[in-house]
Amino acid sequence: SFAMIHKKTLLVEADIRRGSLRSGRAKGLSDVLLRGASVAEALFSNHECLDVLGAGMRCPNPGDLLSSDVFVSLVKELRTKYDIIIIDTPPVAQCSDALLIEHCVDFSLCVLKYATHREEDVQDLLSSLDRAVSVPLPKAFALNMYEHEGSGYGYYHRYGYGYGSRDKDN
Repeated sequence: SFAMIHKKTLLVEADIRRGSLRSGRAKGLSDVLLRGASVAEALFSNHECLDVLGAGMRCPNPGDLLSSDVFVSLVKELRTKYDIIIIDTPPVAQCSDALLIEHCVDFSLCVLKYATHREEDVQDLLSSLDRAVSVPLPKAFALNMYEHEGSGYGYYHRYGYGYGSRDKDN
C-alpha cells in the first residue's frame, strides 16, 4: 500500500533462518552483512516504488548478525534512501531476532493468527518487546486467518474486515 501511494518502500526479510522471499538473485541481507555484497546487487523489485531485500544465504548465527554494528549501519544508510522500511522478522515466540533489531525501528507490528494465542501469551509478548528497548515503541497487532461468520460485505474471508449483521434473518 505504501508503494502504491508513491512512498519509496523497502521490505527487508530479516528471517535469515527460514527466509521465504526468493528472486532470481541469490544475494540478500546476509550476503550484504557478511560477505560484502552491495545492497544494489541484492535488491529485487517488481514495482517502481517497492524494493525487496531477501534474507540471502543462511548463516550459522543470524542473531549475531542482526545485533551487529554492521546491521545498525545498514539500517541508517537505508533510512536515507527510503520513506518506509519494513523489516520482517521471525516470530518473537520462536527466537529473539525481533528483539535484537527493535532499537533500529520506529514501530512494531505483530501479526497473530486469529484464535491461537492466549491473552497471557500476548501480554508476555508485549512485555518482552518493551524490555528490549529503553523507551517502549508504539506497536499494533494485526490478526490474520480470521473467518467472518455473518452476512454482508467482506474483504476476503481471511482478513477479518467486514460489514453487516451476524443475525441470519437480516
